[in-house]
Amino acid sequence: GEVAVVDAELFAGADTLAGYDNPVNRRFAFAPLAGAGLTEADGELVFDLEEDARMVGLHRVVKTFTAARAAVLHVAGERLPLGAGDVIRMSPSHKYEERTFLELLSAADLDIVQVFRSPDTRFLMAAVRAR
Repeated sequence: GEVAVVDAELFAGADTLAGYDNPVNRRFAFAPLAGAGLTEADGELVFDLEEDARMVGLHRVVKTFTAARAAVLHVAGERLPLGAGDVIRMSPSHKYEERTFLELLSAADLDIVQVFRSPDTRFLMAAVRAR
């Protein structure tokens, strides 16, 4: 009888990217770099879209930071040198085509009880239970 709710952002091309590449989210995305001692003057944070080759209908918003100058990262008490031109690939955010999201839930041995869509149709929630 237990039900879980799983949500996903549906892929919408340039609109998806715009949801990430804006001033508020840029500050949020830069926070781990700032926590390691970098500033925006140390390089450029870029957002981009990629197809995930593992499955049709699976997309990623990827974040990369390219150092403009030499800097030092401070991570877990260690100093890690960063050279000009070095690239840090940050964790991606997956986006789905609706069919792909529902297929992934099914492949995880989950039965879909009900599907809910946001009014703008950009987000999906599925109530699921274990098979």
